[in-house]
Amino acid sequence: MLMAQGVGAACKLSDLPSDDTVSTQAGPLGLEGRDGDAQNPSWLGPVRAGRCELSPPLFSGPLALGNGRYLFLVSYSGSQQRVEVYDLLHCRLHDRSAVLYGKAQRLGARYVFSGTAEGRQSLRIDAHCRLLREQ
Repeated sequence: MLMAQGVGAACKLSDLPSDDTVSTQAGPLGLEGRDGDAQNPSWLGPVRAGRCELSPPLFSGPLALGNGRYLFLVSYSGSQQRVEVYDLLHCRLHDRSAVLYGKAQRLGARYVFSGTAEGRQSLRIDAHCRLLREQ
């Protein structure tokens, strides 16, 4: 009997260190093209995990890994940001938020953007490691 993954379960998130190689279900994760900023690093990519190679836009953290296979990152261009989630097993984009503004931080199973005229914007991460906008 098969049980649906995520029914009643959470997307298990772990913070990713910005300077170490991390093991994922797809293989060792490598982030390439890092800038020299030790406090708030950004990457140009690519992202490699096993045989998977992805080329997300310019991105920064907070970085997280969901269920050992979903890479969470914050891509940006100018002041516009998006949280993007990549499925490292299937080597594809899994989910992507609308445009967000402000300083990004991860608080448990949420990405929160604050410090803008729009006030605080929040994304909740569901059991399937997808992003849900909160009002």
